[in-house]
Amino acid sequence: MQVSKESRRDAADPNPDGSLDWVYAYTDYRFEDAGALLRFRLYADEPGSANLNLPQALRDLVPLAAGLLAEAAAYLHQHEKIVTIRAYHAGGLGYQPWADSVASALAHGQLEAGDAAQLLQVMASALGG
Repeated sequence: MQVSKESRRDAADPNPDGSLDWVYAYTDYRFEDAGALLRFRLYADEPGSANLNLPQALRDLVPLAAGLLAEAAAYLHQHEKIVTIRAYHAGGLGYQPWADSVASALAHGQLEAGDAAQLLQVMASALGG
């Protein structure tokens, strides 16, 4: 597994008084192995949490679950003290905790029950839960 990370800061254009309406400081992690890619974003103001940005469809993670997904989540847990992974919610609620996103994908017919159980088990094991 190859790991790369890039710290970034995005901000609004300065107001006339020099203040900023918004600032996002984050670190993007890329995990690659045998042509597969996972990308997570860790926001500085949300310690202990990471958003899975790529891929968004949880069904695309099933073939990677036992390998790259487990390794990437364990790496984030060990090196960044991540205890919560959020994924895109199939019901359109944005990024939600892993179990909620898996349940939503299952309810929307995007995952089979066995695949959902595997994704839940892999993440629980990787994050020490």
